[in-house]
Amino acid sequence: MKDAEKRYILSNEQIFDDIRRVATELGKDTLSNAEYRRLGKHRGTALKRFRWASALEAAGLKPMVRGFTKEEMILDLQRVATKLGKTCITQEEYNKNGNHDVRTAYRHFGKWEKALNAAGLENRKDVYSIKNILIDVRRVASDLDKKTIGVMEYQAHGRFSLGTIHRKIGGWGEVLRQAGLETKRELREGRKIREVRKKPKITREVFLEDMKRVYNKLGKGILTRDMYLKHGLFSMYPARKLFPNWTTALEEAGLPTSHQSWSARVGREEEGDKQG
Repeated sequence: MKDAEKRYILSNEQIFDDIRRVATELGKDTLSNAEYRRLGKHRGTALKRFRWASALEAAGLKPMVRGFTKEEMILDLQRVATKLGKTCITQEEYNKNGNHDVRTAYRHFGKWEKALNAAGLENRKDVYSIKNILIDVRRVASDLDKKTIGVMEYQAHGRFSLGTIHRKIGGWGEVLRQAGLETKRELREGRKIREVRKKPKITREVFLEDMKRVYNKLGKGILTRDMYLKHGLFSMYPARKLFPNWTTALEEAGLPTSHQSWSARVGREEEGDKQG
């Protein structure tokens, strides 16, 4: 049977019995509609079918003779925040866990944010501010002892969702920039970037020296263009402007070429034949 059909076959007495049950569980001789919304089985039907004062009277409970005071509201907000382990609670969370009603908060304070402030709690505008997000990004980086962090690392250790961060700040690179952290690209290519900036004009001599540096670093073999691109400071663009081809660049740097290697191997074989 559908929920809608179940609702309309409930008798009034079944609803009143459930109201009495909740009051007995709480050890009270009266009950707020917020308490019944939180614990009652027929809360939707009861609150649509009756005025709450009439429901209490029909259930044999005492009427709510007065509204809740500001002080009671504040204490209950603090209780719910402690129960949930949060410094900020939403209206939905309070309606589910509170003893009163958010309308009571509005009646006393005018706005939900003012009620939270009165209870010494944070409101969403404060919690989800750009300042707090950047503080949390820096905290995660500090906890991990890193100069930069990736999205996955923040998801595992951070306080805010990526959707919130994107809406407030933008892409992850911009988040790192505003937090004063380095991007992974800057860390990976930092030395290379600094070297290039020191030498805005790439001369023939500078390029040849860097070819020698890379060759000595790799230790042996023939320095190919791909090997240089992986380990060198420069691209192939200046090489194409400075030299007619890569073999010429190798020869001018005094490095072995494929032709030289072939000639050396043939020479060794001929020498061996003579000795034989």
